[in-house]
Amino acid sequence: MNDVMIKRVNIEFFAGIKGKSLDFTKGFNLIYGKNEQGKSSIENFIKIWLYGIDSRGRNERKKYLPLTGEKISGELLVVFKGKGYIIKRTFGMSKKEDTCEILDEITGEEIEIEYKNEPGKYFFGINLATFVKTLFISQLGVMVSKDKEEEIMEKITNIYNSGDENTSVRKII
Repeated sequence: MNDVMIKRVNIEFFAGIKGKSLDFTKGFNLIYGKNEQGKSSIENFIKIWLYGIDSRGRNERKKYLPLTGEKISGELLVVFKGKGYIIKRTFGMSKKEDTCEILDEITGEEIEIEYKNEPGKYFFGINLATFVKTLFISQLGVMVSKDKEEEIMEKITNIYNSGDENTSVRKII
């Protein structure tokens, strides 16, 4: 699993998000912001691009369809064993309208992989249930007590500034 990394998210249309790109770096990436600003939508975009929408989940489709009538669409750039791949997907009102292409990042050539409609199985080597329980920490999956908030912020600041959660920038200075 160390050979795979999500490098970029390009959301064309997904829920209330239109034309949004995010770049990720190796290591820890944190998405934060005010309530109702799209954090959960970004997290669900990544999960759906890797594993698709449950065929029984008609309500899930409706939840993410743009109100302006466009199909759910976008790209997820994944680096796997040192090579870049673009997972380009669209989702319509039904599974029949869905598309999924895996493209070589450099050549743009379509790549055939096992589990084409669930590329997360190919790139991460795990199914959706395992992904959700191990690599994918959802917003509601983290509960922070007020007394721990300051400690967490200090560790994040230390990691950001020094690369080590236990090395205080204040002590270094």
